[in-house]
Parts: sequence; C-alpha cells; structure tokens
Amino acid sequence: MLGMVVAGLCGLITAMACGAFDGEDSPPVGPADASNPPDGSTGADGPVAAGDGGVDPRPDAGQDAGRGVLVNNLFLVSATEVTNAEYDAFLVALLQGDAGTMTGGCDFKKGHTRLAGCAATMQPNAPVNCVDWCDAYRYCGFNGMRLCGKIGGGPTNLAEIANPLHSQWTMACGGAGPTTYPYGGPDASAGACNIMELEAGAPAPVRSFPRCEGSPKGLFDMSGNVDEWEDACDDKGKADDDCRVRGGSFLSTAAAAKCTSAVAHQRKQAFHNVGFRCCADP
Repeated sequence: MLGMVVAGLCGLITAMACGAFDGEDSPPVGPADASNPPDGSTGADGPVAAGDGGVDPRPDAGQDAGRGVLVNNLFLVSATEVTNAEYDAFLVALLQGDAGTMTGGCDFKKGHTRLAGCAATMQPNAPVNCVDWCDAYRYCGFNGMRLCGKIGGGPTNLAEIANPLHSQWTMACGGAGPTTYPYGGPDASAGACNIMELEAGAPAPVRSFPRCEGSPKGLFDMSGNVDEWEDACDDKGKADDDCRVRGGSFLSTAAAAKCTSAVAHQRKQAFHNVGFRCCADP
C-alpha cells in the first residue's frame, strides 16, 4: 500500500500468528484499563467489514501509484487509516525494535511495538491503534511519506491547525472550505461514520462505512473510527510535548468528530482509540 516494503511483507504477516479545538482530552489507556473506554461507552459489537478482511488494497480512484488520494493537486493523503496488517509489516521490516532515524522528542523510543494490553482490535484490516506519535512519525517516514502536517512540508503551526489552507489534514478532511464533516454539509449524518452514537466499542475495519467518504472521492474515515496523530506538537522536542490528534474516534460525539476537531495528547502516549494516516508529495 504505502510502498514496496509493505507490499512485499503482507504475505509474511498473514503467515504469522497475526488553534480552535472541538474535542476533549481523554486519559491514556494502559494494560489495566484497555477495555474501559474513558467516556464509559458500552463496547457493543461494531459493524461487519466488507471485503476479505486482508490488507487494505487502497481504492484506485484519485490514487498516485497506490500512495494515496490526491488533494487539490497539492499533496497525497492515505485513503484510509493505516491498518494493523500494514503496521505489522513495518515492524517486521524494522526487525522488531530497530527504531532507525528519529525526530526530536522521540529519543525515549526503544522500538515501535504497540502498547502492551491496550489494543482495541487486532483485525488485520482495522486501523492500528495503541501507537504513540513517534510510532506514527517513523512509520510514515519509513514508507517514503510523512505524518500529515503543514501543506508544503513540516509541522502544522498550532495557531493554524483548523485552517485548511495550512493543515494537510484539515484540507483533506473538508476541502479548502472547509465543510464541517468530510462527507459534506454542516450537520452530522446519522450512521455515516463510526462515532459514539453507534456504540461500536472498537475501531471498525477501514471502509466499513461507505458514507464516511470525503471529497476527493476514495478518502475514508476522516471522521470517527480512530483519532489520527498529526505533525502538530508543542515545539519543545520532549517526550511529554502535547501533540494533536484529529477527526474523532468511535468514542467521540458528532461535535468532536468534525474536520476542525483536535485533541492534545502527549507525544509518548498511546491510546486504544488513536491511530494515524500519512501524507506525501504528489
């Protein structure tokens, strides 16, 4: 999906045993409370995924060599959140612990495995979760992309995080407008995306909600499912810097799943409702 490394290793993974913010902070989920969502949601079964449940092949529409959906001829963005299968292929490529080249603030990292006992789901085609900002940043770089940040490159300025002319993530979600939700319009559409009202209790496999498609076409789950790390942090170069996650999750209200929604978590923290996607130059 994101490069030759992932494509070449998917078979191996199958063979193995496996600004202006509209949101609220939620506590990190650790081994003792991974099944206890911070908002008290019930954890009912979620929707059944369409497709074969394997590695996300990415849609053809709007793609550039399978790397993502082209947004206003400015940049590419992953069509879906990075999946468990894709992330597992990355871990194999890193030999289960080679952190490689890192950015400032990630010196504490010894590897990139998920937070133990945290994962909400390990379905291959569900979005990876329980990874911190540094995991997301390293994954995108390893696959020749970058964690979505400022249009033109670099991190998003925190004062401009809701500005679609500055933030790649915001423009990808709602366009240059932006719209309030990725599927258009100012009001939430009931059942369109995997948010709290569905009581799914976990991330759904990517593209499980065909109405949760943005503009351009072929871009899914920018609202709900899992929050997504953005390259938008307090610029202190520390593990406890606050970094932003975007778009809401299966635990979020409709108001917290807008294109301008953002929540701050520490760079070093991992959550069972937070994942990511990547961006790249066209």
